[in-house]
Amino acid sequence: MLSNTTKLFFAIILFLTSNGLIAQTTGNPEFDPKNSVPILGMDFSLLGKMSTKIEEDEGFPENEQYENFLYKQGQLFNQKNEMIGEYLMRYNVYRDEMEANKASSPTKIIFYKDQLGKVTLEKVDYHVLEYVDENGNLVKGYFTSPIFNSNCSIFIKHEKKLKKGKPAKDSYHEDTKTTVVSTKKYFLRFMDGKLQPISLNKNKILKTFPKFQDEVQDFIKENKLKMKTEEDLVTLVKFYNHQLAS
Repeated sequence: MLSNTTKLFFAIILFLTSNGLIAQTTGNPEFDPKNSVPILGMDFSLLGKMSTKIEEDEGFPENEQYENFLYKQGQLFNQKNEMIGEYLMRYNVYRDEMEANKASSPTKIIFYKDQLGKVTLEKVDYHVLEYVDENGNLVKGYFTSPIFNSNCSIFIKHEKKLKKGKPAKDSYHEDTKTTVVSTKKYFLRFMDGKLQPISLNKNKILKTFPKFQDEVQDFIKENKLKMKTEEDLVTLVKFYNHQLAS
């Protein structure tokens, strides 16, 4: 017969295990573990670094560094566009990293970008592309694409940064809070395969197009495009691709 101490020990273990499972499954109601390639028990040394604890993003309000902090079903594709696995994942915009998780397990993976062509998460494709960062380094990052075309594509780099609060300068003012600022950077890719950063500015965008500059300029005028929004950029690139296909 088990002693009271032993019974208590097993009761605590059962309680903690049950709660761990509930926390994972209720946070991901759309996920069926039976349909996922299991994370544990496989060699992921070529896909990513494994960790039982993701570094905290210092200063960020809880979970605001993510596009969606809940883990959702996602797929990895190699550079030949072949699917190489399905996992519970989420996108850390601040770090520009895809984190994977297995239900009921504390083990996480941060995927290496070198092995990937794209990641599909919640029906959104995140293309892995080389670009020159703000420090002048050639790096790889995740990009969404409202227009994906061999002639001219639009790629968007999502970023999140902290705008740190400041203490009040005197008793007549209040402290300002630390806030998260979400931004987008836009790129065009033409047939040469290189990403060209652009600003949502009419004159700067016009100079970016290698062909049909007169037609592009006339189209902007005729359709009264101010070229200050993503919607105007999409409209213009659709016109440009149509011109090339004609």
